[in-house]
Amino acid sequence: MNSLIHGLGLFETLRVSGGVPEFLGYHIERMAGSARFLGLEFSERGFLEALAEALADRSPDLEWRVRITLFVDRGPRYLGSAEPLGPVPDSVALRLSRYRVFSENPLCLHKTTSRLIYYLVQREAEARGFWDGLMLNEKGEIAEAGRANLFFVLDGELVTPPLSSGVLPGVIRRVLLEAGLATKRVLCPEDIRRASAGFTTGSLIRAAALSEIKGLEYEPDPEELEAWLTEIRSAVEVSGARV
Repeated sequence: MNSLIHGLGLFETLRVSGGVPEFLGYHIERMAGSARFLGLEFSERGFLEALAEALADRSPDLEWRVRITLFVDRGPRYLGSAEPLGPVPDSVALRLSRYRVFSENPLCLHKTTSRLIYYLVQREAEARGFWDGLMLNEKGEIAEAGRANLFFVLDGELVTPPLSSGVLPGVIRRVLLEAGLATKRVLCPEDIRRASAGFTTGSLIRAAALSEIKGLEYEPDPEELEAWLTEIRSAVEVSGARV
């Protein structure tokens, strides 16, 4: 009942290719850390059993979107579900959202089942023909999209907002930071005007170029978009072979 009434739960969404869950260790680490924060008991075995159940009888020839949810029902329980991934875009357009995140809210750092604000951001953007919305925080800093982290190229460097701006520690974000390809920097709308390229990252989309951000001055260089997207995807592929 706590999960239903208070949104006391966690989830991870994984991309499964060739029957192999991508960055499985990172997803387990993130849920385990968030469970500790929320005071929930975490079981790696429970996670893996739910994953195996979700993928049972699923063809390894297809790519799958798998969600593992940890919720509370007289103790921790794990629920796994899988559906075909479907087409993944190479580029996406965002819209500046009217909704903001509060950077001091500790839940920004955890993928809880209480994510209504992010749902509203995405729904409003999609209703206007955009892939997602871009959120600022209460200080006017760039935070994230409703379902993805953000990266921009400034002065030849790939940068992403720090967690202190109210950002979820995304798995692909972690990959790019650990690979040394990107650094963290507080970003404001004025910085986006100078950006030569921008990208969204997430476990399902991996990485996609930002073609437009309605509501912000953003004019990417097509050659920079292509070159950096190739480098980002290469870093993700190499890291995926090690994790």
